[in-house]
Amino acid sequence: PIWLYAYLVHECHPAAWVGCYDTRLGAVVVSTHTHAVTVGSVLTLELPNN
Repeated sequence: PIWLYAYLVHECHPAAWVGCYDTRLGAVVVSTHTHAVTVGSVLTLELPNN
């Protein structure tokens, strides 16, 4: 649920940046405290096949 994502992002506040995983895109940056990434940036992830 969306409230859980909001809570988890809040708990990760001290991190340099936080991303949420979207199966179609990858990790989408939703919060940042650094100039290295911007909100909305998409980071490609390669997950292992299980």
